[in-house]
Amino acid sequence: MGDPDVALNSEQYDIYCERQKQYFATKESLIRYFESGGGDKKFPALDFLVKYMKEKGYSRVLSFGAGPCVLEHFLKEKLPDAAITATDFSSFYVENAKRIFPELEVQTYDFFKDNPSKIKSQAKFDIAVFFASSYVMDDELFIRQFKEISCKTKEIIDFQAGFLPLRNIPRTLVARAFKAATQYLTPSDKRDKFHGYCRTKDELRRLYRQAGLTVEQEVKSGSYEYVAILQSPL
Repeated sequence: MGDPDVALNSEQYDIYCERQKQYFATKESLIRYFESGGGDKKFPALDFLVKYMKEKGYSRVLSFGAGPCVLEHFLKEKLPDAAITATDFSSFYVENAKRIFPELEVQTYDFFKDNPSKIKSQAKFDIAVFFASSYVMDDELFIRQFKEISCKTKEIIDFQAGFLPLRNIPRTLVARAFKAATQYLTPSDKRDKFHGYCRTKDELRRLYRQAGLTVEQEVKSGSYEYVAILQSPL
């Protein structure tokens, strides 16, 4: 699981981004930086979303944890008539995306501080999307955010980065024990930062259910072994 107290907060993350700002100068340099860091592995998930939206006739998208908004930029290129609102907790990412991706509506949103009522929109969204961002939340926060987000959208697609297949549980437990021991012996300022929570399919289903959501489909897409398509309440 990890210790959420050592996670980077939005202010610390902005400092990190400032150190990398040469890569954010232009649209072209940002896309190259995004792809070189492994972001291109998310492109199959983007293609899945485009196909799904076309099939459902959806055009209003709300993306959470959008980071530099590169995927949202490509989504807009593939669906030029779509209205895309992208959110992230980093003010650096948000302001930079506003500058180089003016075709997007970009807003600041922090899972740990904000309520979805903060998000400005003129109408209900067709679909909310988490591209590998929901796994940073603990159970209580996950349930609350998903429940409240469901009031603003018809469906939610969760591309789950923290999915733990049953076959990996023994190896994961051993790895956690080893990491816990090494972290204990490591000075606090040099310890690994917390990234997120691993959950099995049953654990994720339980959280979705407690948030009042119905699991419509469970699929694989690209590097994501588990993707949940969730129906919001009426």
